[in-house]
Amino acid sequence: MMKKFSICLLALSLCFVARAQWSVGIMAGYDYNSYSMAKGYAYDYRYGGMGGLEVTVPVQYNFMDWLGVRADISYVQKGHTMHRTGVYEGLWTDTRDHYLHIPLMVSFSLGGEKVRGWVDAGGYVGGWLASWQKGIDEYPIGSEPEQEGSFKYYQDERGYHFDEKVEFLDRRDQRFDAGLTGLAGVGWKVTHLLELRLEGVCWYSLIDTASRMQDNVAPRYNTTWALRLGCAFHFGGGK
Repeated sequence: MMKKFSICLLALSLCFVARAQWSVGIMAGYDYNSYSMAKGYAYDYRYGGMGGLEVTVPVQYNFMDWLGVRADISYVQKGHTMHRTGVYEGLWTDTRDHYLHIPLMVSFSLGGEKVRGWVDAGGYVGGWLASWQKGIDEYPIGSEPEQEGSFKYYQDERGYHFDEKVEFLDRRDQRFDAGLTGLAGVGWKVTHLLELRLEGVCWYSLIDTASRMQDNVAPRYNTTWALRLGCAFHFGGGK
């Protein structure tokens, strides 16, 4: 009895391995970040989302035609806009943040040999790599204006233009990021090895970008949607 069971298990394992297949790709596209922040009594602040760039390298291992696991390396631009109203009309800031995401997802697919669709779901961890800001802000009281032509320069008696890299502060910035992610995609196999892909993805961050080392700081979160296009190369397994 045990011998028959072992033979069946071995046959099942060989069939399972024969169907297994790896794929590695490159994809890029447009993303839009929605920025959520509790403003409290700061009624004159108006926040909005911002578009950006996303580039990802998907690596997937399919156990079967319809089931696999996927781990990507993704560069994601997240940003937001801010402008002020009332007596502060004309002051604004555009912020561009740069993130690295590493998602791990379970992939479910269906379709034929040429055209297939899939839905992936899982979570990700990542890090806030850099931040850049530009805009017009209030002129600091009691400070001397910098000369025009410098990186940051005085505009008028109320404000100045700036366009600069933001230095991270441990007491202000939470650089670790993690959250949930999901995507839906469709692919068309040009050849047995090459597949063209189109995907829509959501990055839902669960980590406040403001450091909790600082008291009385309003929580702020990013939710990023992306549409990307690319290709993948398949190898291993059967046809």
